[in-house]
Amino acid sequence: MDARTPDCPRCGYDQSGEVVRWTESCPLQGKCPECGLEFAWADVLLPERSRLTWMYEHKRDWSPALGRAMRTLANLALPWRFWARVTLAHEVRPWRALWFAVLIIGGVWFVTGVLGTLGIWAIGRHYPYYLTANNFAEAWVWPVMNTVGVGLRVANIGPLSFALNIEHWGAAVFLVVGFWVGMPAVLCLLSTTRQISAVRGAHIARAACYAALPLAAIALPRLLMNVEILINAAQNPPGRWQALSWLVRHGSTPLGVASAAWTLLWWWFTISRGLRLAPAWLVFGLLCTCSVLLSLVLLVSLGTVPVQWILAF
Repeated sequence: MDARTPDCPRCGYDQSGEVVRWTESCPLQGKCPECGLEFAWADVLLPERSRLTWMYEHKRDWSPALGRAMRTLANLALPWRFWARVTLAHEVRPWRALWFAVLIIGGVWFVTGVLGTLGIWAIGRHYPYYLTANNFAEAWVWPVMNTVGVGLRVANIGPLSFALNIEHWGAAVFLVVGFWVGMPAVLCLLSTTRQISAVRGAHIARAACYAALPLAAIALPRLLMNVEILINAAQNPPGRWQALSWLVRHGSTPLGVASAAWTLLWWWFTISRGLRLAPAWLVFGLLCTCSVLLSLVLLVSLGTVPVQWILAF
């Protein structure tokens, strides 16, 4: 069994010098002289202790592996549970974490687009005028964008003018995006100073990839609405069942609040339990302040909230 290179699980500092000092016995616990992390030498030296069988990030290939993806997603839903099982000693594969995030977010949006397209075809059987390029395109880009150019324009493709649907996003989206960008950026800055934290970039990249998962929730109201459209369009004449529409109208705000709450919990347990930074409250408070300010900048710059409203507080 080949041993691993004895690097510090958190900062990556080579511990070979400590190993050379062993003469008569091997200590069970070690401490990194660079960042001060205490660790078990078995976690550093034995490769079989660095991988988890349920974690998508530790797959050997790039296949979807839905079973492992769902188990990983179930653990991610509870950040304290995830970081209780995933330690700094476990292998970090940020590109696999990114691929996992793309699969989950892209999968939700793909299913939403397919259901929307099928719904348009189903409605078109009863009302042919509904079969337009505009409706088919919006089935894939709504609610992030519209195809009539209302808002901040992104691109023009033929008769369609794609624009950001900012008024439909809600403040929670900006908070999630602000934390998604702000937290890793400030952590990287802190890591370069070696004063508060010394963390490998791979650990920060992994946390950032998983922090993007709430972006999939943006499409959930549209997904439910497309299911309702399909159910109604399957009837002749079309039905008027609106239970899911009611859920969409009254459930978007709680969904946004839940996404924002999960984001805060994710970063708190990432800092305190995942990266084991101390003092955790100081680091978390500093990162939260920077991320909230970034969220406010996005709100103001995109015209969602007037500057006067913020200055009033």
